[in-house]
Amino acid sequence: MRARFKGKHSGTHSNIDRDRVTQNIPPERVIWRKRVTSRYLWTTVIVFGALMIPPLSLRSHTFIVPALAGISIALITAVLVYYGSTEYGITNYRVYARYGIFSRKIYEGYLDKIAGVEVRQSFLDRLVGVGDVIITLHGSDSRIEFRSVDSPNEVKDIINDAVYKNRTLWAKEV
Repeated sequence: MRARFKGKHSGTHSNIDRDRVTQNIPPERVIWRKRVTSRYLWTTVIVFGALMIPPLSLRSHTFIVPALAGISIALITAVLVYYGSTEYGITNYRVYARYGIFSRKIYEGYLDKIAGVEVRQSFLDRLVGVGDVIITLHGSDSRIEFRSVDSPNEVKDIINDAVYKNRTLWAKEV
């Protein structure tokens, strides 16, 4: 019988953990964990900071300065919240994406259910060295997206390596 890891957030430590110990299945460990790249964060701060310079020289249009300052602060705050509330991870059993500060969304998929891994990069993303990693799962049209991660091809290789190791682990157990 193959033991399934249910996850530490499931609230139960029943037969799954006992099965893992009795069958010498290694515990879950984090292989890779990151947040959204900070390159977009700094780009946003620089761009909106630069947009503030020309209106400061316009003394006759004083309403423009507070309006642009308010828009800049709102957009920078939105980027900071997105940056701080998004986490991606790969363990030796699953991949996951966590979103949210006040409300939380967690998408996860077990490595043995991964059908494919895709990298998407625009021209600008390739110049900066970031991109999206899309993980498709077997049996449904489900997918997990790692958006705006540094070195997306390396992340894809880490996922493929983890899938290979996971499948060889289970092949030895059967």
